[in-house]
Amino acid sequence: MSAILYHRDAFPVLDGWAVCAAANGYLVADGDDLDLPAARMRCHKYRGSVVLTDCRGAGKRGARLAEISVEADGYGPDGEAKRNSAMAWLAALPLAEDFSEAARWAAAMGLSTCCRELRGVDVRPVDLPELVLVGPRVAVSLDHRQASASDLTDRHNEPRALTRNPSIHAAKKARAALEFARPDIESGAIGFSGVLDLLFAAGFSMHSWCAMD
Repeated sequence: MSAILYHRDAFPVLDGWAVCAAANGYLVADGDDLDLPAARMRCHKYRGSVVLTDCRGAGKRGARLAEISVEADGYGPDGEAKRNSAMAWLAALPLAEDFSEAARWAAAMGLSTCCRELRGVDVRPVDLPELVLVGPRVAVSLDHRQASASDLTDRHNEPRALTRNPSIHAAKKARAALEFARPDIESGAIGFSGVLDLLFAAGFSMHSWCAMD
């Protein structure tokens, strides 16, 4: 989920293991994404690390994107200091101009980092938020290339569905179809099977299963 706007005048503060309020007013909890469109990068907060992805070229085939992971666990003799440094870096990220500057800050702070390279097609662009629709009968989510759905009415089997063939082209068609069907999904006129029909029509092949199995 996107980071939650906390308070526009908040200062960088540390609050236990889970959250960090940044200078621009964001609250980032474990499991949250913090999208920074101006700097074209995305941060994800895990319990024991902070991951920053360079999103220039995100969603594009052939692009290669850099990602760094900063350790933020509290174990070992220097665990507390390590976590506090990582949280201070996280708090400052909205102030960075770009990924390169944020990476230099991590190095200057002596943070332990791990780097890897991602395919651009696998990374959601920062200016394309995840679409999440929830109605009384079904919940469906869609990013830039894959979809998932949950049946909310069958409590005995709890049917689920996930994209077999992630596709940027199919996702664009599915986003338009789901937005058009939003009133029916949110009112309950369309349920799980109806949502799957929309995703199939957009070009997705869906793998379905029962979560109770």
